[in-house]
Amino acid sequence: MYRINEDEFKEKYILMVPSMMDSLFPLLKYSLFSKNYHPIFLENEEDLINTGIKYVHPDMCYPSVLIMGQFVSALKNCPHDLNKVKL
Repeated sequence: MYRINEDEFKEKYILMVPSMMDSLFPLLKYSLFSKNYHPIFLENEEDLINTGIKYVHPDMCYPSVLIMGQFVSALKNCPHDLNKVKL
């Protein structure tokens, strides 16, 4: 099996991917990893719904509110350079 070196992402772009289906998304890690991108799959944290509702119009569908909540909370707590982060 192909091994991904998790420590080598100093010069790469960080690709933040929302987690939706826990059974399939670990396989996507191998397909999204490249010499330019290092994928990081976001985890469901507490209070994602309130964070998503704060930044998204209330008429949007529930999955989009959850995804935006994941993105906003991940960007607030991001230890990486935000100029190298892609969503």
